[in-house]
Amino acid sequence: MHLLKKISVFCLVVFYMSGCTSYETSDPLIRNYQFYPYRVETNSLQIIIDPYEAKGKVINVFGTDVRELDILPIHLIVMNQSLESLSLSQLDVRLFDGETGQRVELLNAMEVAREAKFDMAKRVMGFAAAGTGLLIMTIPFAVSAGYTTHTANSAMQSRFDKESHVLDVVEPGTTMDGFLFFRVSDTRILSRSMLTRPYVVQIAGMKLGDNTPIETIQIRVLPTRR
Repeated sequence: MHLLKKISVFCLVVFYMSGCTSYETSDPLIRNYQFYPYRVETNSLQIIIDPYEAKGKVINVFGTDVRELDILPIHLIVMNQSLESLSLSQLDVRLFDGETGQRVELLNAMEVAREAKFDMAKRVMGFAAAGTGLLIMTIPFAVSAGYTTHTANSAMQSRFDKESHVLDVVEPGTTMDGFLFFRVSDTRILSRSMLTRPYVVQIAGMKLGDNTPIETIQIRVLPTRR
């Protein structure tokens, strides 16, 4: 019975590892402008924000659920239907609490990837040390888990870097998209997760053609959780 218990634990560890390493990802879908509920059209520009609040959508693109770290990915899509180039070199996207007006922290992709990698390593190595009992079982697992985590980390870092890239210029008739990451729950300033109440995404700093500024855009997002 004792041996059976150790074998069961080992099998569970292997099963858990295989779950942690399924970091297959795919590019985010860009649909027709009318498909998105949160959109604004101005100066022949179609501007969309698509909050990734669903677990499946987040994992499909990034291979890990960063919402568990209280991080909200927002997919910014800009479709330039004008006859002029759109400059995004001074793009400024901010997120505010819809009830208090409190500005929410914007994270860069490197910070998000670092937190996600640390969380993965902590979960994998923590599970390796829990309940295995025999040193001969835990050492190979720790080495294997370390190798697996490193491989996953490299893929994860590349994914966050790729998807957060925003072009400086959007040419006429083309579409630009990229992700921004916000800390939606912070006990120092927020009493509960931003995903439980309305929030406002503000987009500024866009210039069309010969430095014609586009007025600041604000899009109010309704919560999907209560």
